[in-house]
Amino acid sequence: MEDNVIAKLQKALVGEGALYQPTIVTRGFIIDWSINIDHLISLILAYYYGKKDRLDSFVDQFLLDEYCTFGFKIKVFLKTGLHEKTENSKKLVEYLHRIMEIRNIVAHSISLPHLGKETIFYSKQCKPAEINELHKEFLKKYTYVLPILDRIFGELVDQSQRSESETHPE
Repeated sequence: MEDNVIAKLQKALVGEGALYQPTIVTRGFIIDWSINIDHLISLILAYYYGKKDRLDSFVDQFLLDEYCTFGFKIKVFLKTGLHEKTENSKKLVEYLHRIMEIRNIVAHSISLPHLGKETIFYSKQCKPAEINELHKEFLKKYTYVLPILDRIFGELVDQSQRSESETHPE
């Protein structure tokens, strides 16, 4: 009897047509795209704080260190004031924090696919969250934040190249 229950649970979890697959894909998507934002903020910080001759060291020894978290990078990015030059800096800050929060929810949650829902549970109180709703919210915020960060990064790269050409004219 117990073997039958285990077999059914295994099939529901990993078998063909398993219930968890959309949840896993969505969780992976959110985590992967959060990493994109994380790396873009790292690049912004590298160009803002790193000198050309020490850029690789700054990235390797600081930004890619396991203790330099996504939240810490956001905090440092906000201290640069670069976000204040954007059209709606308050919204950008709010969205960056929510992206990080959604990423943490999906990364540190558990899913119970045998319940047959796209629900994940997170925090000490085991709060439920609908993964599809989090995914929609994440996409909305991601598509707002990414072009702004990309523009900030592009401006820093251009500024760095102009500075380089002024100090070392051909």
